[in-house]
Amino acid sequence: MPQNLRAAIRGNPEDVILDFDAPIPVKPSVWQLQRMILVDPRPGVEKNVWSNVFSIDATSTRIVDDTVELHPGAEICWRTRSWNPDAALAGVSGWSEPACVKVEGQLIRQFDWPSNVTVQNTPDGVNVAASGGEGDFTLERRVDDGAWEVVRVFADNEPLDFTDTNVRGQRVCYRFSQHGAYSEETCSDVVIDDGSVALTIKNITRLDDDYIKVTGNCPLRQEDGYLIYFRQFERDGVVDYWRAGSMPCTNGPFEKTLYAPVSTAACLFIELRSAGLLWDATSKLCLPSDALALVDGVPVYPIQARDLQTNGHVVPNDLSGRRISFDALVDLGGNQTDVAKYEIEVAEATSLELIWAPGIQFFPYREVQQNGERTSPIVYRGPELQLGVTYSWRIRLHAEANAATVWSNWVNFTLAVESARGRTR
Repeated sequence: MPQNLRAAIRGNPEDVILDFDAPIPVKPSVWQLQRMILVDPRPGVEKNVWSNVFSIDATSTRIVDDTVELHPGAEICWRTRSWNPDAALAGVSGWSEPACVKVEGQLIRQFDWPSNVTVQNTPDGVNVAASGGEGDFTLERRVDDGAWEVVRVFADNEPLDFTDTNVRGQRVCYRFSQHGAYSEETCSDVVIDDGSVALTIKNITRLDDDYIKVTGNCPLRQEDGYLIYFRQFERDGVVDYWRAGSMPCTNGPFEKTLYAPVSTAACLFIELRSAGLLWDATSKLCLPSDALALVDGVPVYPIQARDLQTNGHVVPNDLSGRRISFDALVDLGGNQTDVAKYEIEVAEATSLELIWAPGIQFFPYREVQQNGERTSPIVYRGPELQLGVTYSWRIRLHAEANAATVWSNWVNFTLAVESARGRTR
């Protein structure tokens, strides 16, 4: 459990630095941060309630809260704990003692413009809506990164809910002005010609057990966006997610290697978000835990052989005759490649001591094996097999372009005692 939590205001713009004493827990543990407002001079602000801020990888005993709003006269507290999602409840430590800061000064309200502003793309244009506000105020607009211009002036208590037309295909930002002061701007999503959000994750590729590569496209036209990726886990029977990392996300394609270890969960979910809000359903993809990649949203699995048969039987225990042959069903796993080679091993069933392992071989006539069809027969050409003894064999397909392949499971076969003696060449 984190001890001696300390909080200090730093920087311009200001943020809060939190330091504490604790051993660094094992991966994939995270620090979970919560915040509570004790005093705030603004009306309508919820107080004395702990709320989640974020969770980050537990790689340091310092957390920077750059999301807090520090208003003069406010008093705010933080607390943290360690949490290992893979260990369920056993991986959750106790909360640290709170650390608090008091913001010096006094809040003086010189303006009161509308709040709860929403800006949404619609088929008819950009809809702007807000509530509240006292006195007259002006709504201003800028397209892309152009100059601000006045849209209209609103009278005291006049409702704000209208559609700004002739701006489709562009990113539009709005703000209020009152008594010479300006509100924060609120912007629309980038809209492309068909009116949909141009936000996509194109491919997810697993590089190894710890890292994945994500490629896609970000629609933002300024440095105010980021990609956050989330890993799914299960806690108390409920599926949940934790924030595993982030990266800048600006206009155009991106490629990023991210830390996302293999989990027992069915999926690794990847989401694109900006300012904490989910942009679009197409930006959320699931990489199955046993898949190598998602290519245009379709899972790709290792190439493997399935449904192994010996002399046309699944698990024969009474093979007879001099010729033993093996074949299997080809499963390319969604890979766009050719398979013309194989690797086979035959072993004694109990000890799995290898009897025949000829290495990587071409199929007869170097014939390319087709997905969903059975391979060409592979004739056994190893040492003489003993009657009544059970043997095992397995196979691994080899593909062009270094596509990932895996060994099949071992399957057994037995030569009948009454079989004619003789080597199965």
